[in-house]
Amino acid sequence: MAILDVHMPIMNGFELALELNAKKTDNKIPIIFLTSDSPAIEKLLQGYESGAVDYIIKSLNKNLSSLNNTFRLQQKSSEDFLKDQEACASESKKYREQMKKLNENLTALNQVYSNMLSAMDGRKN
Repeated sequence: MAILDVHMPIMNGFELALELNAKKTDNKIPIIFLTSDSPAIEKLLQGYESGAVDYIIKSLNKNLSSLNNTFRLQQKSSEDFLKDQEACASESKKYREQMKKLNENLTALNQVYSNMLSAMDGRKN
C-alpha cells in the first residue's frame, strides 16, 4: 500500500501512482491519495484513474490519527498472536517433558516388574 500526497515536488502524486503501477499487470499497489485541498471532481477522477483505492480529503491530523490507530490495532493483534504462539510452545514443551518423565517411570516400573518375575521364577526352581 502507498499513501501519496497529491501535491509533491518534482512529480505529483498522480504521476507517481501511474509510474508505480505501470509495469504491474496484477497485484497492483493499492494507493490512497491524501490531500488537504478540496479538489474538483476532475482531480478525484484523475486520482482513481491513476490507481487510487481511496482519496482522503480531510485534515491531515485526523487522517494520521486514524492511520496510527489502525497501525496500533494491527500491531497489537500481531503481538497478541505471537504471545499465544509462545504460550502454546511453552505448554507443548511442558507436555513433552511430562511425557518423557512418565516414560522413564514406566520403563523403571517395567524393570522392577521384570525383576520380580525373575525372582519368582527362581524360587520355583
